[in-house]
Amino acid sequence: MAVHGPEPLYIIDAIGPYFYKHPDKLINWSKISFSSLEKANGKVRKKLLRNIAGDFKQFLKKVSKQGYNALSIDDLCHLALLEIYPKKLTKKIKAYRKHFRKVFKAIKKRDMKILVTTDVMFEIPAITRYTRGQEKWIFAVMRMALENLFESFPEVDGVIFRIGECDGVDVEHEFKSSILLKTPAQVNRFIKAMLPVFEPAGKQMVFRTWTAGAWATGDLMWNENTYDLAFSGIDSESLIISMKYGEGDFFRGFTLSGFFLKNDGRRKLLELQTRREYEGFGTYPSFTGWEYYRFYRKVRGREDFAGIMVWCQTGGWSRFFNLTFLRNASFWAELNTYTTIRIFRYGDSVEKAAARFRGKKEHSAFIRFLELSDKVIDNLLYDPALSARKLYFNRLRIPPLLYVFWDSVTVNSMIIAFHNHFAVDPQDSLHAAQISFRYLKKMRQIAAALELPYDADFHMSTFELFLMCRKLMYGDNKMETYKLMTGKVEKYHRNYPKAYQFKLIPPRHCNSGLLKILFNITVRSRREYRAIDFIIFNRFTAGIYLLLFKCFRKYFPEFVNSRGMSLDKFLH
Repeated sequence: MAVHGPEPLYIIDAIGPYFYKHPDKLINWSKISFSSLEKANGKVRKKLLRNIAGDFKQFLKKVSKQGYNALSIDDLCHLALLEIYPKKLTKKIKAYRKHFRKVFKAIKKRDMKILVTTDVMFEIPAITRYTRGQEKWIFAVMRMALENLFESFPEVDGVIFRIGECDGVDVEHEFKSSILLKTPAQVNRFIKAMLPVFEPAGKQMVFRTWTAGAWATGDLMWNENTYDLAFSGIDSESLIISMKYGEGDFFRGFTLSGFFLKNDGRRKLLELQTRREYEGFGTYPSFTGWEYYRFYRKVRGREDFAGIMVWCQTGGWSRFFNLTFLRNASFWAELNTYTTIRIFRYGDSVEKAAARFRGKKEHSAFIRFLELSDKVIDNLLYDPALSARKLYFNRLRIPPLLYVFWDSVTVNSMIIAFHNHFAVDPQDSLHAAQISFRYLKKMRQIAAALELPYDADFHMSTFELFLMCRKLMYGDNKMETYKLMTGKVEKYHRNYPKAYQFKLIPPRHCNSGLLKILFNITVRSRREYRAIDFIIFNRFTAGIYLLLFKCFRKYFPEFVNSRGMSLDKFLH
């Protein structure tokens, strides 16, 4: 198959303007919270949308100037108008369509492309009654929605499909999504059914391979067999396959996915995150420049490289609040967002891009600050004893950062036992963490000299607790560390109530033989499935794991089954 296509897309997510008056303390940043844009009676808050439209223009001005040429914006179900919808919903969607027409007009004035996002599949009772759960009718509803979108908004350039994750259990809105495409064959049928809508209209179908490990498509982002089955027999200039850079979510340490180097003739889009959801949401330095430059060197010059999709705001649940390029903006997220476009679109070196962003002298000192921040992230936030391992649980690549997830930090006997069981050189990891903590003092000195917008006290207070977590993992006096840490955590929560939430349980039974047997049975160190995986992970055993979860709930992070997809989705 030959690869053809226009100039690369440099897409940036555009959800930030929709959050500046979000009422909740804990925010789901995975998509626009449409319920927060509506009154208690369900009507759209028109004044709020007018204010958002003004912020959107400010956001557009900044990102277009940097070189981004396309935006991803939520979402199809609030733009498409179907005849099967009830009158109240029809009226609401008309109000949203009026708002988005103004937004789209502003985008086109900047000569940028518009890509609308959607889950597969969004649902309301009217859709459920119409489709009766049958695939052909569900596909028909999606086609009708797409046709209505392109007819009503000809300025829209394409649609981005997410198929491997559904709305979190915390989402409260009339439209809620569920995972429809559970097998590679269903994925294949879906793409073939939708392409006839895109091809004659000259629109782009961006299909994301991101999956959270659920169902038979759960390994689509790293299993070559699943990938080949999903895209078999599909050859279209309208299709772009969009992938996160590694075998999991936006964590450090992953090598670039081999699918980007697979010569299958299909255009591929690289997903990158610049407001790092697992690295503080932009509240402290978490520079992506050197890692992203390594990815750039792998994909530059390839005919099948379709561009990048940059997440400057999207991703995760947290109490941290900053809006990239808007109110309370994060200097560190904006640094990442700027250097990313400079690297991928203009071929800048990391040092040149960072220097251009700051626009001042003393470049070497600034680069030194970023180098030190990288060491702190790699060796103190992440545990090199664990992040060096490739571990798999069923269809999921286990994250290299396990005890810190979004704004939740959980350390208990199970976490400690897991780290000790799979760690490579745990004492070296503890030593590296202690050395890296000392770098924070030097970072404070450099930041003061350069007048950087850097909260050194918050950074040091947070990472002091991360260092104590490492001592809980691998130190000799675990109970003594635990007692000392509980007092520091209480003080931290008082000083920073909107920051990380630490959940500590006394570290007992960390050397349980039963846990070690459980780890050996359920976790493997290679991609290939073992025979035992097909025995212990199936629809018959899922109920057993859910029962075990209820029995040992205290050993799991608080967000499990309260944020994101429910646990049962991961066990099929």
